[in-house]
Amino acid sequence: MDVNKEDYEIDMEILGYRLSEIMYDRGVTPTIMWRDAGFDRTMMGRYMKGTRLPNTQTIYKIAKYLDVSIDYLLCNEREVKELASEIKNTAMFIKGASGREIEKKADQIIHKYSGSRK
Repeated sequence: MDVNKEDYEIDMEILGYRLSEIMYDRGVTPTIMWRDAGFDRTMMGRYMKGTRLPNTQTIYKIAKYLDVSIDYLLCNEREVKELASEIKNTAMFIKGASGREIEKKADQIIHKYSGSRK
């Protein structure tokens, strides 16, 4: 079995991008996170810029605060490959499906990959 060390490392840049994206979508700033949950504003800025990697406990707390899964927050390679596969399978499904079936399938995919734990 070939093992690539990079497959087991967290990419700070991806984490920073994903964190910034989620916070922007939810209208949350580092100051709001500090006020609501005691997150360090300076450190949150560094995480968002991809210059600092939070420890495991902080990643957990951020994911919980933003109501996303840790996997979604870290945007791991497996998730990207699964999404690509899902899109390919959906495209094949769409060819023979009705409008309502397509809408239902799209809703399922959105729910699966939206990062929501609900």
